[in-house]
Parts: sequence; C-alpha cells; structure tokens
Amino acid sequence: GQVVCGGACVNTQTSATHCGMCGRACAAGGSCQTGMCRCPMGQTSCGGACVNTMTSNVHCGLCGGACTAPQTCQSGVCRA
Repeated sequence: GQVVCGGACVNTQTSATHCGMCGRACAAGGSCQTGMCRCPMGQTSCGGACVNTMTSNVHCGLCGGACTAPQTCQSGVCRA
C-alpha cells in the first residue's frame, strides 16, 4: 500500500504531500482522502490554499473575487 516518493515510503492514499501520486501536494489546509485532495467542509481550493469564500476578502464568493478597500466579504458578497 505504499510507494517510494523522493526516497521515502508513503501512502499516496493519505499523504498530503504525495496525494494520489508522487509530488502531488494538496492545498494548504487540505487533506488527502482516498488519493484525492480535499478541503475542509465549507472551504474551496483557491490559489493553492483552502479558503472560505463566504468570508475571504481575497476570494469573496469565488476564487479571485477580491473585495476592494474599504469593502469586506460578508456571506460571499463584498460590502462596505
């Protein structure tokens, strides 16, 4: 059940740095489940990190949907 990746034996079904295959890293805050990267419930993978698009000022409502100051992200919408 393990594979040699970078000289070490790893389980590609659960390794966040070798998920599904050697060298495939999951987004920051994510985990590897059955060889697939997953973000925690309520979060989305955006730009290599798991984020909450309901509250992220950089990814408000969707990946890349940045709010401009003085707006903040509230329930996935940029508001003043």
